[in-house]
Amino acid sequence: MNSHLDITRALGISSAGASDPSASEHSPREQLAIELAIAIYHDSNRVPADLYQRLQDAFTDEQLVELAFLIGFINMLNWFNNALGVRYHGEFEGIEVV
Repeated sequence: MNSHLDITRALGISSAGASDPSASEHSPREQLAIELAIAIYHDSNRVPADLYQRLQDAFTDEQLVELAFLIGFINMLNWFNNALGVRYHGEFEGIEVV
């Protein structure tokens, strides 16, 4: 998680409400994306129907495919690194994004 926080800081993104979909700094679409990420993380076979309907109201099918892919990809990278014992040692701390 610390690598993600360092990268978001470098991009100028606040991490204050990163896992809180209701945090006021998030747009409605960002709130939905966070809700989806949490739902997929907990049980990708049971994304609530009401959440999926709200997602369809806010995103195109193409955007939902991309969003689901990115959520799954980041989770896979985390599991891959965890399984191999790859640990973060601050390599992204203080990076500058141009």
